[in-house]
Amino acid sequence: MGGMNQFATTLLLVAFSLDTAHAMEDSCLFENNRDATTRIHYTCVLANGDGNCESSGSGFIISESGLVITNDHVIRPVGNVTVESETIDVKVGSRRASSVGATVVARDRANDIALLQLPPRDNGESWQSVAIGTAVPTPIAAPLMALGYAGWELAMIPNGMKTAELAEVDGVYKPWWQTNLALNEGNSGGPVFGSNGTVIGISVAYKRSSQLVSYVIPIYYAKPFLDLAGTQSVTYGSCATFPACRKKIHGIEGYELNVTVEKLGKWQTKKSSNPEFCNAFLTELQSQFPKSEFTYLQSEQYTSMNRGKREHLYYCKFQRFEDPIYKLAQSEFCLQ
Repeated sequence: MGGMNQFATTLLLVAFSLDTAHAMEDSCLFENNRDATTRIHYTCVLANGDGNCESSGSGFIISESGLVITNDHVIRPVGNVTVESETIDVKVGSRRASSVGATVVARDRANDIALLQLPPRDNGESWQSVAIGTAVPTPIAAPLMALGYAGWELAMIPNGMKTAELAEVDGVYKPWWQTNLALNEGNSGGPVFGSNGTVIGISVAYKRSSQLVSYVIPIYYAKPFLDLAGTQSVTYGSCATFPACRKKIHGIEGYELNVTVEKLGKWQTKKSSNPEFCNAFLTELQSQFPKSEFTYLQSEQYTSMNRGKREHLYYCKFQRFEDPIYKLAQSEFCLQ
């Protein structure tokens, strides 16, 4: 059938899932990953004159050399049939993009994952790839977002979450996450993002007899293919979002205490100097206010005669800072 293959009587293959628990920047994820998300169109000619087959799905690029992960069921015919010939056409980033032919590098039928190879780009540039997440626990209710080709054009599937740890398909438990993502035919093999902005799952199926019951393969099960591609997992992608906080790492915005301190005095010794006076004043201030920081502002030097005696008058001013206020920012340091 076109779109997505049927997995069981009640399940259409097409799902996806996601990561940790702070709000995601959905528009950022879409814009930064659209050129690494693929539409895959599979056609075949069956042996012995048994006809043709056709299916389509999604995928995502995991290396600059153009290695693509998708579902195995997207690139094979339904049922136990013999294939005489087959083609895999891929469009990257948009249905309006030119098709390129892909070849199968490896298959994992048990986990429903396949690895494809795209040809080198015509302009000689590298293929854009997604950021793959690290294998950290993904709790129930973790937010999810997916990308895929369920309709004519690449589309975002937002506002989902992981709803259960396992999937039950025709009485058999599978190590897939259950989600409430609104997956449809054509999403199979597409990337599923967590709130850290990384791919943490692969869309694989939705339950046709239920509303908003869909399934995602944890990215962990694609590890052999990721290793083959030399893909390094990262904790945070470019679209990760974090709670706002004030941390030393963000830099100083101001201080709770910000005042000037000054001193005017006279020294009797002829060898004295204004810098010496200021240094002595600074030492005095640091002893009196050990938690404060001081910045030099101004100094002056005067000479006067008092009853025929020359006096040296010195003046020095510092700015006193205490209790820094750090800049309010969103970063990974806010989670620590």
